[in-house]
Amino acid sequence: MAEVVNFTRLASKAGACGIYCSTFTNEDTTMGNEIWLVMLLIVVTAVCILTPIYLRYLQRMKELDTLVKLAEGGHEVRVDMLSLLQPPRAPRNDMRRGLIFLAAGIPLALAFVIDGTYMTAVLLGGIPILTGLGFLVLAKLDAARAQG
Repeated sequence: MAEVVNFTRLASKAGACGIYCSTFTNEDTTMGNEIWLVMLLIVVTAVCILTPIYLRYLQRMKELDTLVKLAEGGHEVRVDMLSLLQPPRAPRNDMRRGLIFLAAGIPLALAFVIDGTYMTAVLLGGIPILTGLGFLVLAKLDAARAQG
């Protein structure tokens, strides 16, 4: 029965002794870098998604703490006070959203068309373009509904 040789351990022993041997290389080093890149991408995405959620949570806790302090102080908590704690909401602006999606989708699609990968252009560029067109149609319908 043949003995299996662990080349990674053998190479590390050779390096520990001060011997440089180029035949014992670890071909998985590029794969290790790709794994770190994917892990970094996942962590950054999670931070970008979770940070606004956490900040909204902190804001809501401050609002509720203010209400509790008012109630404990013997002040009357009225409905209009609750509305003062909430920030004013911006009106729904489908025109803006549609233009943003179009501004993101058209250059993305054009970049893939220039590169020659038409299927990728349709998939990655077409989705934001169609979403943007949908928002523009909604903006047009809302404007017509407001007039009539």
